[in-house]
Amino acid sequence: MLIHAHGIALHTIGIVGRALIGAEAKRWKDRLKALAKVDWSRSNTKLWEGRTMVGGRVSKARIHVILTAAALKRALDLQLSPEEERIDAQFRKRGG
Repeated sequence: MLIHAHGIALHTIGIVGRALIGAEAKRWKDRLKALAKVDWSRSNTKLWEGRTMVGGRVSKARIHVILTAAALKRALDLQLSPEEERIDAQFRKRGG
């Protein structure tokens, strides 16, 4: 099963897409190609566990939407919002 087949992925792709178009109105399509390098498989627990999944189960809780969006923004080299930065830093601090 792939993460991008879940509602959380659609939600976060919308968040990231908005940020990408805002940052790169003319080049967003080229920059979007970096998402093809993301390993979307649920077995990629190094990326998804604690962000998108909790105990191997996909969670669409607000905090997980923010953490997943932050991971995808990093994959596209986009700036995180202050809230995303704060929450992502807390996640990383506790070992995520």
